[in-house]
Amino acid sequence: PTEESGHPSDLGRHRYQSDDPWTDFVIAARGPGGDALSGWPMRNARYPSLVEEKHSEPAYMTDQALSFMERMGDEPWVLHLSYVQPHWPYIAPAPYHDMYSTDQCLPVVRNEAELSNAHPVVEAYRQQEECVSFSSDTSVETVRPAYQGLITQLDDHLGRLFDFMSRNGLMDNTLITFTADHGDFLGDPWLGEKELFYDTLQRAEIRKSVHGSSDW
Repeated sequence: PTEESGHPSDLGRHRYQSDDPWTDFVIAARGPGGDALSGWPMRNARYPSLVEEKHSEPAYMTDQALSFMERMGDEPWVLHLSYVQPHWPYIAPAPYHDMYSTDQCLPVVRNEAELSNAHPVVEAYRQQEECVSFSSDTSVETVRPAYQGLITQLDDHLGRLFDFMSRNGLMDNTLITFTADHGDFLGDPWLGEKELFYDTLQRAEIRKSVHGSSDW
């Protein structure tokens, strides 16, 4: 088999031994009895990831970016920094997994009228498993706090990145561009995932990629 590189390889160096460390650790949760639980069932979004925060994907990617900028020193550089999180399945490491309560999250945006005379494509999509799950208030109330925790985790690591850049004078000569590929319905409007053209998706929170260009 091909040797793993990047984050999977780094996980292996930190005792997370597995042929598929992403599935077995990153998106797996630690249940109340200490047992490992799959992150795919949304009921498990309330539990912390098996991976410690310092070994998580946002931490690893930020560490790589900081190391790159240190190595480049005063030389011109271009950096594409891409984060996976926040993303389905919604498993956050401690302490981000229970940092928020439901009443601290944006309320679900939907109404009963949307279920009448829906376009056939929308109606068919609402029959998908993730949409059926997110039609439940319990799913919304379980997942949204975890998702907001994942956003806060990413914010914290971007703070590490920008603090480093500020201390090293890089904010004065670096163009930073944020891009995101999509948002997430999380129950708006009776939907899950990301497939259709609603503002929830197209006006996504800025999250996934940082493009840096020094000495532009």
